[in-house]
Amino acid sequence: MNAESRLGRQGFWITSVLVWAAFFGLQPLLAGWPTLGLAWAAAALLVLVVLMRARLLDRGLSPWWLLALAVPVLGALWLFWELACRQAHDAGVPRR
Repeated sequence: MNAESRLGRQGFWITSVLVWAAFFGLQPLLAGWPTLGLAWAAAALLVLVVLMRARLLDRGLSPWWLLALAVPVLGALWLFWELACRQAHDAGVPRR
C-alpha cells in the first residue's frame, strides 16, 4: 500500500475482519508454540496498524492520531468512530 492508495470504509471493514478471522482462526493451532504464536500476533498487529494508518490518511487525518489508543477507553472509541463509521471528506474524488 503506497501513499497514493485509498482505503475506504468498506475496504477497511472487509480487510480488518479478514485479519481478525485469520488471527483467531490460527491462534488455537499455535497454542503449543508460544514463540510462533507471538510472532503471529505481532504480524497481525502490524497489518492492522498499516490499515489504520491508510484509513486515517483517507480521512484526511495524520497517522499520529494512532497515539489516541494510549487513552484507555475514549481513545479507542474515538479511533473506531473515525476509522470504521465515518466516510471520507472527499469520498468518490480520486487522489492525484
